[in-house]
Amino acid sequence: MKNLVVFLGCLFAANLCSASDATNILAEIVIDLNHFPSADDKTYLDEIIGDAESTDDEKLLAAIISRIAHKPDASDASALKKLAKSGSGEVKAIAAAVMSIEHKAAADKVAALETMLE
Repeated sequence: MKNLVVFLGCLFAANLCSASDATNILAEIVIDLNHFPSADDKTYLDEIIGDAESTDDEKLLAAIISRIAHKPDASDASALKKLAKSGSGEVKAIAAAVMSIEHKAAADKVAALETMLE
Protein backbone atom coordinates (compact mmCIF):
# COMPACT_ATOMS: atom_id res chain seq x y z
CA MET A 1 0.00 0.00 0.00
CA LYS A 2 2.96 2.30 -0.54
CA ASN A 3 0.92 4.24 -3.07
CA LEU A 4 -1.59 5.13 -0.37
CA VAL A 5 1.22 6.80 1.55
CA VAL A 6 2.19 8.69 -1.60
CA PHE A 7 -1.43 9.71 -2.04
CA LEU A 8 -1.57 11.11 1.50
CA GLY A 9 1.44 13.20 0.64
CA CYS A 10 -0.38 14.37 -2.46
CA LEU A 11 -3.29 15.56 -0.37
CA PHE A 12 -0.94 18.02 1.31
CA ALA A 13 0.82 19.03 -1.91
CA ALA A 14 -1.90 18.65 -4.51
CA ASN A 15 -0.14 20.70 -7.15
CA LEU A 16 2.78 18.25 -7.19
CA CYS A 17 0.64 15.20 -7.97
CA SER A 18 -0.46 14.03 -11.37
CA ALA A 19 -3.88 12.66 -12.23
CA SER A 20 -2.34 9.19 -12.42
CA ASP A 21 -1.89 9.24 -8.63
CA ALA A 22 -5.65 8.78 -8.26
CA THR A 23 -5.67 5.82 -10.66
CA ASN A 24 -2.76 4.27 -8.77
CA ILE A 25 -4.69 4.57 -5.50
CA LEU A 26 -7.84 3.15 -7.10
CA ALA A 27 -5.83 0.23 -8.46
CA GLU A 28 -4.21 -0.44 -5.06
CA ILE A 29 -7.61 -0.43 -3.36
CA VAL A 30 -9.09 -2.85 -5.92
CA ILE A 31 -6.06 -5.16 -5.67
CA ASP A 32 -6.39 -5.36 -1.88
CA LEU A 33 -10.20 -5.27 -1.71
CA ASN A 34 -11.75 -8.16 0.20
CA HIS A 35 -15.57 -8.08 0.19
CA PHE A 36 -15.75 -4.28 0.62
CA PRO A 37 -13.44 -1.26 0.95
CA SER A 38 -11.95 -0.72 4.40
CA ALA A 39 -12.56 2.45 6.41
CA ASP A 40 -9.14 3.72 5.31
CA ASP A 41 -9.96 2.88 1.69
CA LYS A 42 -13.19 4.87 1.96
CA THR A 43 -11.22 7.84 3.27
CA TYR A 44 -8.93 7.71 0.22
CA LEU A 45 -11.91 7.25 -2.10
CA ASP A 46 -13.64 10.27 -0.56
CA GLU A 47 -10.45 12.29 -1.06
CA ILE A 48 -10.34 11.31 -4.74
CA ILE A 49 -14.01 12.25 -5.14
CA GLY A 50 -13.39 15.66 -3.54
CA ASP A 51 -10.10 16.39 -5.31
CA ALA A 52 -10.37 19.03 -8.03
CA GLU A 53 -7.42 17.36 -9.79
CA SER A 54 -9.26 14.02 -10.16
CA THR A 55 -10.94 13.40 -13.50
CA ASP A 56 -14.67 12.71 -13.72
CA ASP A 57 -13.86 9.07 -14.55
CA GLU A 58 -11.63 8.75 -11.47
CA LYS A 59 -14.33 10.29 -9.28
CA LEU A 60 -16.94 7.95 -10.74
CA LEU A 61 -14.74 4.90 -10.15
CA ALA A 62 -14.04 6.04 -6.58
CA ALA A 63 -17.76 6.38 -5.92
CA ILE A 64 -18.51 2.96 -7.43
CA ILE A 65 -15.72 1.28 -5.46
CA SER A 66 -16.91 2.91 -2.23
CA ARG A 67 -20.32 1.23 -2.69
CA ILE A 68 -18.96 -2.29 -3.23
CA ALA A 69 -20.35 -4.89 -0.86
CA HIS A 70 -19.06 -8.29 -2.05
CA LYS A 71 -19.62 -7.18 -5.64
CA PRO A 72 -20.34 -3.93 -7.47
CA ASP A 73 -23.82 -2.52 -7.08
CA ALA A 74 -26.09 -3.53 -9.95
CA SER A 75 -26.97 0.12 -10.55
CA ASP A 76 -23.31 0.77 -11.42
CA ALA A 77 -23.10 -1.86 -14.18
CA SER A 78 -23.76 0.44 -17.13
CA ALA A 79 -21.29 3.07 -15.90
CA LEU A 80 -18.61 0.40 -15.39
CA LYS A 81 -19.20 -0.99 -18.89
CA LYS A 82 -18.88 2.49 -20.37
CA LEU A 83 -15.65 3.15 -18.45
CA ALA A 84 -14.24 -0.24 -19.46
CA LYS A 85 -14.98 0.55 -23.09
CA SER A 86 -14.12 4.23 -23.47
CA GLY A 87 -11.99 5.32 -20.50
CA SER A 88 -8.24 5.90 -20.49
CA GLY A 89 -6.01 2.84 -20.34
CA GLU A 90 -5.77 2.93 -16.55
CA VAL A 91 -9.48 3.65 -16.10
CA LYS A 92 -10.35 0.77 -18.46
CA ALA A 93 -8.18 -1.65 -16.47
CA ILE A 94 -9.63 -0.55 -13.12
CA ALA A 95 -13.22 -0.68 -14.41
CA ALA A 96 -12.65 -4.18 -15.81
CA ALA A 97 -11.22 -5.30 -12.46
CA VAL A 98 -14.15 -3.79 -10.56
CA MET A 99 -16.63 -5.55 -12.86
CA SER A 100 -14.91 -8.84 -12.03
CA ILE A 101 -15.27 -8.46 -8.26
CA GLU A 102 -17.08 -11.28 -6.53
CA HIS A 103 -15.69 -10.78 -3.00
CA LYS A 104 -12.30 -10.07 -4.64
CA ALA A 105 -11.19 -9.01 -8.10
CA ALA A 106 -10.40 -11.79 -10.56
CA ALA A 107 -6.75 -12.89 -10.52
CA ASP A 108 -6.11 -11.91 -14.15
CA LYS A 109 -7.54 -8.43 -13.53
CA VAL A 110 -5.41 -8.04 -10.39
CA ALA A 111 -2.35 -9.05 -12.41
CA ALA A 112 -3.18 -6.38 -15.00
CA LEU A 113 -3.48 -3.74 -12.27
CA GLU A 114 -0.20 -4.84 -10.68
CA THR A 115 1.50 -4.50 -14.08
CA MET A 116 -0.01 -1.04 -14.44
CA LEU A 117 1.51 -0.01 -11.10
CA GLU A 118 5.06 -1.11 -12.02
